[in-house]
Amino acid sequence: MDFTKRDFMVRLCAATGASGLITSSAKADPARGVVIDGVSFRWMFQDGRLVGELSAPTPGWIAVGFHAETGLQGTYFVIASVADDVHRIEEHFAVVPDHIPISDLGWPNTARLHAGLFQDGVSSMSFSIAATSPFGARVALQSGRHVNLMLAWSHEADFDHHSAWRKHIAISL
Repeated sequence: MDFTKRDFMVRLCAATGASGLITSSAKADPARGVVIDGVSFRWMFQDGRLVGELSAPTPGWIAVGFHAETGLQGTYFVIASVADDVHRIEEHFAVVPDHIPISDLGWPNTARLHAGLFQDGVSSMSFSIAATSPFGARVALQSGRHVNLMLAWSHEADFDHHSAWRKHIAISL
């Protein structure tokens, strides 16, 4: 699904709420979204892919991850940097205290960055990833499935930097 810049901005405004109300406690809503501490993640499923929109108050990288269990170890996640001219997106796997690109494990990358924007101190992206994978380390991403969602961001665009902010939230996709 390709987004125009206008489509992205319309969806981003919807994701962050037209009234601009950002709460400090996590809230999941029926429209498949979570907002916590100024970080917003919304998702839907389309054509065998999870399509997501993520925004966070940082010029550094932003990330969203999924795990069947609690904690960071074993979390599969998408990490992106959109604040500079070279937008980057990768899929990573948490091997605490670090994380590595899934390609280092011989797993195929499925992430597609549809749009990225850094404006007024907020990094935002629209992306998609394959909803299923044959690899046991990746949680199956299916509508209605219970997962532990990880949202994170860093002050730095370099993926080797650790998060400055990270939350884990139990949700139903």
